[in-house]
Amino acid sequence: MEFDAVADELYGLPPGRFTPVRSERVAQARKGGDRGLAQQISRLRRPTAAAWAVNLLVRGHGEEVQALLRLGDDLRRAQAGLAGDELRRLTSHRRQVVAALARRARMDAHAADQPISDAVEEEVSQTLLAALADPVAAVAVSQGRLTKALEYSGVGLPVGPESVATAASAPPAQEAGPREQGRRDEERREQNQRSQKQRDQEQREQRQRDQERREQEQREQAESALLSARAELADLEAHAQAADRVHAQARATQDETQATVERLEADLDAARESVGAARDRVGEAERGRRVAQRRADAGRRAVERAEAALADLTATTLTQTRRSST
Repeated sequence: MEFDAVADELYGLPPGRFTPVRSERVAQARKGGDRGLAQQISRLRRPTAAAWAVNLLVRGHGEEVQALLRLGDDLRRAQAGLAGDELRRLTSHRRQVVAALARRARMDAHAADQPISDAVEEEVSQTLLAALADPVAAVAVSQGRLTKALEYSGVGLPVGPESVATAASAPPAQEAGPREQGRRDEERREQNQRSQKQRDQEQREQRQRDQERREQEQREQAESALLSARAELADLEAHAQAADRVHAQARATQDETQATVERLEADLDAARESVGAARDRVGEAERGRRVAQRRADAGRRAVERAEAALADLTATTLTQTRRSST
């Protein structure tokens, strides 16, 4: 039996089971002859409702919690670099992520038949904000062994020795001799180092998985963008082909209209020539009419003169006849 394994087990249990299971592990350690381990386990503090909810969140949604802690790193870099726009964007994102994780913790607690109040949910939010603000608090939260909620006001460390369960927070009993105590301390240090290395490895693997997931998402987004671009290109090509057809039809209509105009212009020229010829014929006819009219007038005058001469001759003849009779 090892301290870290027992601590991980206890802080993954519902609060109501913490004390009886802790007593069982103390008894087992004593039965195994390790009174120092039994003393350490007995000093582990039962977590508050908020601390238990955060521990449950870390165990059930490790990727989301690690993403939150990376966001804290980004915020600190933005603050150090005085990147105003980036800091405002990250701050807005921080509020959204913390609120979402706090709601998730409350839902998980309810699913575990351990519902929490609004006040406890607010303590969960404050603990997550403390983990965002301070790297030490981030490590404490990521271990999943909080004994009480954290709060960071910007002054001092948000994590005290009583806030998270470690071998250091539960010092061994002083019953063993100096040599035995030194051996146990060395074993615990080695165990803590192995546990820390294991947690570091898990965090590296988690970061690798997150990186692969982000790369996969980026690839999927790029593929989606490529498909969208291809679809848009196909639409544009279809529109271009339709425009070419419309242009060809318009050009054909223009050619037909131009041919019709040219034909009409030729017909107009021919009509103009016909009108000119007709006007010439009308002029000639008019001149012929005037000549004929003059000739007719001259003929009428000649007839009138002949009629007058005949009348004069007839009157003279009658006068002579009367004279001859008398």
